[in-house]
Amino acid sequence: MRQFYYILQTLSHGRSANFVKIVSLALGLLITMYLFAHIAVQLSYDKFYKEPEKLCKVYTGWFKDGKTVASESPYTIHRIPGTIAEAFPGQVQAATACCSLVGGNFSLGDKEIKLNTVAGDTLYFATLGLEVLEGNPQDLANPNMVFLSETAARRLFGEGSPVGKTITYNVREQKVQMLVRGVFRDIPLTNSLNKRSDAVVSFSCVEKYYGWNTGWNSGGNFDGYVRLRSIDDLDGLNERLSATIAQYRPPQNEFELSVHLVPIRDIHLNNPGVRRNIYTMLFLSVVLLLTTA
Repeated sequence: MRQFYYILQTLSHGRSANFVKIVSLALGLLITMYLFAHIAVQLSYDKFYKEPEKLCKVYTGWFKDGKTVASESPYTIHRIPGTIAEAFPGQVQAATACCSLVGGNFSLGDKEIKLNTVAGDTLYFATLGLEVLEGNPQDLANPNMVFLSETAARRLFGEGSPVGKTITYNVREQKVQMLVRGVFRDIPLTNSLNKRSDAVVSFSCVEKYYGWNTGWNSGGNFDGYVRLRSIDDLDGLNERLSATIAQYRPPQNEFELSVHLVPIRDIHLNNPGVRRNIYTMLFLSVVLLLTTA
């Protein structure tokens, strides 16, 4: 009781100091919460996919006469993801090759809209683990088809279903009529994709309108993804991939390839800048929390 009395006396005789203390305490806690929240965002990258631990990105490097021509990067040859699935059916559940280098200018009547656009095949959604809300992804096997994200569909067509409606795809000075065949759930900003897609057009657009080669000599212009049946198979696969891919490459090709799978969740967190940022914010938040206390 005496201690409570002393507390009341202290508070009553130091009102101005109390105000400063309360403001300092509030700011300290607020900034600490912000730092912890920012760390949580960094750690949440790529968690939104279905079973994200099984999703891997294909990394490819080029060599000639034992010398590096192009170091391993997250771009690959179009044929490689499908070849991995064909060669290792017991370990691979699905694989897809998509292209994030296509344009994204669309129009509906007088309304023009720019969307992050990816050219994808029928296994794009299943491999990445993205939820399709309307439509059948097998329709992407047909030319001039497009799937829209929830937000893109609302921007173009309002609240009604866009399936079966037509939009214009402005590609290389051509105006191509695209049939909307489905809607997929929005991809969060916390992703490691080369392009966060708002629209997925038929992969045939790559050859039909851009004229790009999709064979073994296509170069590293594509994004490859592989979904494993179990992440436990990753190390064994990576030991065999380069040698296996070499068996499928045309014998006249002058380059050797190194191919590896990298779990999608490791891409963001293994970035040195991101890790340094997380450690710095963690240190500051702990110091600030102790100082505030």
